[in-house]
Amino acid sequence: MATSQPDEVFWLTGQEWDLRADKDSWGRIPRTFVRLTEDRSMPLAAQDLYIAEGDALTPDNPFDVHDLASSHAGFFRRPAGLAAILDGLSVRAGAGSR
Repeated sequence: MATSQPDEVFWLTGQEWDLRADKDSWGRIPRTFVRLTEDRSMPLAAQDLYIAEGDALTPDNPFDVHDLASSHAGFFRRPAGLAAILDGLSVRAGAGSR
């Protein structure tokens, strides 16, 4: 386990658990990623990897990335910060842009 990466899942390794997205079925709508900058359960390197993999899969529709200075429970610990992000997204969505 010392050589494992923080985002690896060891107990779900069968082919039936390989539910990766593909460019034809994922990423057709705008999407947002809220990076939790103090998260020790999912380090920034892992979050950035997920963002990069998603953006590489659908380069014409990259993530709209926002940072929230909080731990893994950031949505509960920093509700005002999350609300501000969501409010900004809703304003842009209402205007018809990202």
